[in-house]
Amino acid sequence: MSRHTTKGKALSTSGPSGQRYHPWKTLIADAAMRLDSTREVLRPISNKNSLVLMKRSDLERGLQGPPVPRIVKATAIVVAFRDSYLHGEIATRNAPLADFRQKLGAIYSLFDVGMACLRVWTELYKLCMRSIREDKAQTA
Repeated sequence: MSRHTTKGKALSTSGPSGQRYHPWKTLIADAAMRLDSTREVLRPISNKNSLVLMKRSDLERGLQGPPVPRIVKATAIVVAFRDSYLHGEIATRNAPLADFRQKLGAIYSLFDVGMACLRVWTELYKLCMRSIREDKAQTA
């Protein structure tokens, strides 16, 4: 592998096949994986009806008709990027999310995926802080 660093360009490496690999993609994929896992853990224990905690089937239905709320689109980007990066495959079942996943690379840049991760993280953070405040108020 050769390492390339040029002023103003992202650090990347190229392998024998000539494909470029950007370390930032791994970092964003890690964030997406952790955010999706956090969603899965919070869903059954949260008493909040939040768009960021939607099940995948509900997320798929949410993508079918306009208007699509910004947090639903951000959550779909995070889930689709996580799936495509970690599984390296495109599923044909669950058509709306699979279709979204297939178009992900062509429509959204790595920056867009990173911003979606930030939006989902912010929403999860707000949800958790709201729950902590409510629990604190109930015990006081």
